[in-house]
Amino acid sequence: MKAIKQTVRKYYKYVDGSWTRPNLTANGVMGGSSYAASASSTWSSNYAYRAFDGITTAGNCWESSASPSTLTFYSPVPIKATSFTFRNYYANTSSTNTPNTVVISGSNDNSTWTQLKSYTNTNFTANATWTVNITNNNYYKYYRFSVSAGGAYMFIVELDITATQRIVQEGSASDYDFYEDVDVCKVVKAGNVYKAINL
Repeated sequence: MKAIKQTVRKYYKYVDGSWTRPNLTANGVMGGSSYAASASSTWSSNYAYRAFDGITTAGNCWESSASPSTLTFYSPVPIKATSFTFRNYYANTSSTNTPNTVVISGSNDNSTWTQLKSYTNTNFTANATWTVNITNNNYYKYYRFSVSAGGAYMFIVELDITATQRIVQEGSASDYDFYEDVDVCKVVKAGNVYKAINL
């Protein structure tokens, strides 16, 4: 009985996989191993994460103490976002405290930003949602929302994100993004293969 080492090339490709925005329970650490949020300003205990916590009851929101302000969402895995849905404050019915303009940017280092969309909002109905669609072919870990309103304060009850994440699938020699060479050992006796195992 003897062992014959062979090398097998395995091919892989990147594809878009499903991704769902998690509900945050705290601001977290930007750039860490978990999802997080931050804001350039907050009022009282209306922390940044409250725009991403899945709770839409009265008073649970991100409220800025300045206009304009920025709100940033961090994902530990790069995601390709295609739309963002904002929910207005439950009691607000004017442009005074609802974002009038939103500039959306993406980044992978929280330093160099690429502007993805500049949007003017016209929906100021209390507790209503409005969606900003973008054309985006890139994956980012950070999405920043620079928002301004007609007054000194702003409310965002929820900010949902529609996105995909990049996952790896098995590819072929004619359709792959990367490959790896794997050594396997075939145990041979009298010209017959009994078993193949990974080295």
